[in-house]
Amino acid sequence: MFIVKPFNLQLFAEESAPDLTPDEPENAPKSSEEEKGEKTFTQAELDKIVKDRLKRAEKENQKKIEEARTEAQKLAKMNEEQKKAYEQEKIQMENENLKNQIAQLEKQAQRTELSKSAATILQENHKITATQDILDFVVGETAEDTNVRIEKLVSVIKADRKAVEAERALGRTPKIYRTDHEKPSPFEAKLNKYKR
Repeated sequence: MFIVKPFNLQLFAEESAPDLTPDEPENAPKSSEEEKGEKTFTQAELDKIVKDRLKRAEKENQKKIEEARTEAQKLAKMNEEQKKAYEQEKIQMENENLKNQIAQLEKQAQRTELSKSAATILQENHKITATQDILDFVVGETAEDTNVRIEKLVSVIKADRKAVEAERALGRTPKIYRTDHEKPSPFEAKLNKYKR
C-alpha cells in the first residue's frame, strides 16, 4: 500500500509560499523544515515584496531616463564648439578610465606571473609547498623584491627547522625495563656486568 505525500517542487526556491495541501489546515503543526528556521511567506507578504522590488526597479529606470534627458538638454543648449569640447572631454574621461583599467589588469597579470615563479622557486629549490598565504606574503611588486622576500622566508623556515632538530636531538635514550621473568640475551648478560 502506497501513501501519497505532496511533492514540494519549490523546495530550492529563494522565497516560497507556505505549502498547504487541501487536507492540511492552516494551523497544522510545523514540519521539521519549518522548525529548522526556514522562513515561509503569506501571499500578502509575497505581493508586498514583489511591489517593493518593482518600485525600486522603476525608480532606477526613472533615474537613468532623467540623466539621459539632462544630458540631451545640455547638448541642445550648447553651440557646435561647446558640443565638440564636451564630446572630447567625455572621450578623454573614458580614455582615462580605460587606461586605469589596463594598468590594473597589467598589475594583476604581473602579480600572477610573480606568484607562479615564486611557487616554482619555492618548490624546486627549497622543497617548500607554496600555499596562497605564503604567496601573498612572498610576492612583491617586482621580481627582485619577490626574490628578497623568498630568501627571507626560506632563512626563517630553515632556522625554525634547525631549532626543532636541535630540540629533538637533546632528548635522552630511554632505558629498557624488563620484568623479572624475562631472561636477558647472552650479549645483554655480559653487558650488564660492565654497567654497574
